Amino acid sequence: MGRTWKSIEFYACAEEFYKFINNNIDIARFEGIFYTFWCDEYTLSLIKHKYKNHKYKVVSRLHGRDLYNERYAFGRQPFKNIINQRVNRLFFAAELPRNYYLTAYPNLNINRTRVSRLGVHRAGRQEPGTESGKKIIISCSNIISLKRVNLIIEGLAGIDDIDIYWIHFGDGEQGNEIRTLAEKKLKGKSNIKYNFRGKVDNREVIEFYKSNKVSVFITTSSTEGGCPVSIMEAMSYGIPIIGTRVGDIPYMIDKNGLLLAENPSVSDISEAIREIMDAGSEKEESMRQASFKLWEENFNVDKNVPRFIQELEGL
Repeated sequence: MGRTWKSIEFYACAEEFYKFINNNIDIARFEGIFYTFWCDEYTLSLIKHKYKNHKYKVVSRLHGRDLYNERYAFGRQPFKNIINQRVNRLFFAAELPRNYYLTAYPNLNINRTRVSRLGVHRAGRQEPGTESGKKIIISCSNIISLKRVNLIIEGLAGIDDIDIYWIHFGDGEQGNEIRTLAEKKLKGKSNIKYNFRGKVDNREVIEFYKSNKVSVFITTSSTEGGCPVSIMEAMSYGIPIIGTRVGDIPYMIDKNGLLLAENPSVSDISEAIREIMDAGSEKEESMRQASFKLWEENFNVDKNVPRFIQELEGL
């Protein structure tokens, strides 16, 4: 019953949006492209009435809540089969979500789908300075169970011989629990300093990257819908990456850090941190260059946007 009511609500919203569009645009003569950044009610609205005017085209981008069934109320994405039949193109941020979608909707014509990465803007290399003379580790995420920030704490607790400054940007429902764990596991360690910066504007994270030489960015997330923006941003500053084998993170780590198992042990995390920190200057520079190069080739928004526009122009 819940699915039915959710579908009715979804449909009603789509109809209201179409009335708005029809009142503000001469849609019967419109010959352009409607692009919806989320494949949701607005996409359905444009798709549903597309038969009335075959001149305009509809393309849509999918992310997480509008893609994965388990991320939507009652475990089903409403009206996706109708959208799939009439849409001109569906864009995905990475291979993994596209593969998921094609599996979930086997009747969808694969030629209507494309991988089109979003990316982040060009940033640059870091300044040579560091804080407190310690090697800096950065993590950046909501503090929720899926992100498993506790594993970072446990991993750091197993290191006694390297001076480390760990900074976490972000907060969430497990914030108090995680801060308590850090106090229990790390406060007594003379070689570990840590700081929870909480929820901050993205510009603050970027400014930190600009003025501090970060040794490694780490994520121990249990799941990802695609390519995390936080990793893209770190890569744009030539920062080595430690990440779990989830989402499209395996495509983001190639000679620029270490890829952990999907469910790494605490010792795995400790050893990965140790290996990055103990890398000599030559290997460290090689990882930094590899990280920047991967961003430049695959996640540079100044390159990806023109590619996206070219795809639209070809419709």
